[in-house]
Amino acid sequence: MPRYHAMGELAPRDVVARSILSEMLSEGTDCQYLDLRHLPAEHMHERFPTISAICRGYGLDLASDLLPIAPAAHYCMGGVMTDTFGRTTLEGLYAVGEVACTGVHGANRLASNSLLEGLVFGLRLADGLAGTIAEQAIPSSRQAITIPVFDNLSREESLLSIELDQENILRMQREIRQVMWQYVSLQRDRQGLLEARHQLHNLRHRMLANGTARQNKQHIAVAWLETVNMLKVAELVIVASLQRRESRGSHWRLDYPTFDDTLAGCHFAFVPQGSSLTEGEHVTEGGAITVSDRVTEGDWVPEGGRKGAPLLYYEGNADTTQCMVGQQEEVIFHA
Repeated sequence: MPRYHAMGELAPRDVVARSILSEMLSEGTDCQYLDLRHLPAEHMHERFPTISAICRGYGLDLASDLLPIAPAAHYCMGGVMTDTFGRTTLEGLYAVGEVACTGVHGANRLASNSLLEGLVFGLRLADGLAGTIAEQAIPSSRQAITIPVFDNLSREESLLSIELDQENILRMQREIRQVMWQYVSLQRDRQGLLEARHQLHNLRHRMLANGTARQNKQHIAVAWLETVNMLKVAELVIVASLQRRESRGSHWRLDYPTFDDTLAGCHFAFVPQGSSLTEGEHVTEGGAITVSDRVTEGDWVPEGGRKGAPLLYYEGNADTTQCMVGQQEEVIFHA
């Protein structure tokens, strides 16, 4: 690790993960090895009891054996857009914890994120629901880039109107994981991302072709719901990766290997087709609507006075403001 970063093993997660991958590729192996033999054995077993038990299950001793490891990909650092009280754009729906995108997450997955989310925003939501604090607008320096995703929501309805047997569901889930790992994991580029989107587009069609009409209209198997959700999240991660033409944290673009300072602190907010925001519409910083824009009455206004989710069109990204999910090529609409 000292060859890759001055902090060695304490380097940021994305650096450590890519360093391990680099060694694996250079050696043509499927793993590297973690060596804890220089540390007190009793302390290691006491400090990491769960990992120690897992290792024993595979015939390994945490403290005395070389442990085969491989990097994992943290695909999504965002989540459901909320304000500081856990409110989403859907009235009555709240999001707290790692599912939420509150603005405090960075571009790396950190172990402390869930603790902060649960303690701070969990309490704020509880106090808000109990009426002990006023849900007042609080100025925020948070920025969001609105990306209308012209994705026909009836596609999800079509998938949910059919059912697959357990074997087909598991195979589809494996294929989604494989595509995402191969093209959208630790290192990304435009060609690979477009290939991933193409393969998922074909997978969606195969799902429809292999499925049968759902007999019980009131019940959808949990495993099938999870599969449809996996596909949707995978498609959105790919779109976001194509959109974010820089490298930041776990999002590493081989074709854009440096930071774009204009994107610092910016989040992408996806708006599906059929929402109140139509093509070309955007809300500027502070909630002011441009002459050409129309936002329907009753749109939710979060902290900082922004309408929407919050919805902010970012001029620095004007040439790539909108994308199409599920197609082979990027579809760009100029604002």
